[in-house]
Amino acid sequence: MNQHDKDLLSQAPNEGLVDVEAKINLSDNVIATMVGKVVTAIDGVHSLNVRFYDNVVDGISSKLGQKRKPGITVKQKKDKIEITIYLNVLFGSNIKKLAETVQEKVDDMLVNMLDVHNAIINVSMEGMYASKEESKTDEK
Repeated sequence: MNQHDKDLLSQAPNEGLVDVEAKINLSDNVIATMVGKVVTAIDGVHSLNVRFYDNVVDGISSKLGQKRKPGITVKQKKDKIEITIYLNVLFGSNIKKLAETVQEKVDDMLVNMLDVHNAIINVSMEGMYASKEESKTDEK
């Protein structure tokens, strides 16, 4: 770039630029995947709970070429997102504190990564396991 071009750019730095407001849409599955990664990294969480309903819906969805994240439901409404997380927890965990931590970490992720400030985050403790190694298929 020669000096003349540099002078032109410095004189009118915004001239010719168009402000564009873009809208970004994220699928429920993308949001659920992000939530799942945050939640399963929290101490005291054993796993996401795969409910019977999830298995039925996943069977139908997969035939239609859609994917879901079992254990998490996401409902995007006009002005908010409602997320319900179904968890299996580790025995000995403080359930109330764990639920609050899950809500806090998910809310932080939504604010920091998606700029979402009006989310409803529900946490449902569905099962309890003695250790992380205990299989999700074992009896609760």
